[in-house]
Amino acid sequence: MAITPANPSKIQNDDSAERDGLKAETLDLFNKAEAAIKKIEHEEGLDFPSVNQLRYVGRHLIDFLNNNDVEELRKAKRHCKRAIYDANDIGIQFYIEDIDLFKDDYKDVVIQDVLTKYLDYLDDRDAAEDFLEHGRQAGDDRDAFYEAAGEHYEKLKIAARDMERCREELNKKTNSIITSQKQVRMGTILTIIGLGLSAIGLISLFY
Repeated sequence: MAITPANPSKIQNDDSAERDGLKAETLDLFNKAEAAIKKIEHEEGLDFPSVNQLRYVGRHLIDFLNNNDVEELRKAKRHCKRAIYDANDIGIQFYIEDIDLFKDDYKDVVIQDVLTKYLDYLDDRDAAEDFLEHGRQAGDDRDAFYEAAGEHYEKLKIAARDMERCREELNKKTNSIITSQKQVRMGTILTIIGLGLSAIGLISLFY
């Protein structure tokens, strides 16, 4: 059976189409990664390894310009995804700590009376923590989860924001509980003192 040789122009066109697609997609991912880093640096004042990932992106892009090897674009694209993941990883950890602090601050208060979505927010917190653990187990393949990382970050950001807004009202409830506890303790003390005085009065009758 005769083998028809591949059409060189078609191969060249296919490579050119893939190259153009990768260049456009990588540039878009690079811009998203840079925006994610700037956003979390600005909002949380955090420093993280995403910057290194973008350095790798730059290195591969330079290599691509030097040798026109499409594999360099594939590597650059992957590092962009990893940079987005790493940026959101740090942001998620920040908000998990923030939510845990809130939970501890108001452990003696029924928070749902003030923040109806509180239990849902705790579920979001646990889901994000499980997500990070799954990412750690994935090792160098964490770039595959870059979109989900951003979704978890945004959910926790909303949760932490709403919790912070409820602090003033929850503080009122906390102060009310403290006041009630003080009143109970004072009542107990006065009762004991009263019983003591009564006992002294009874004893004095016999002496």
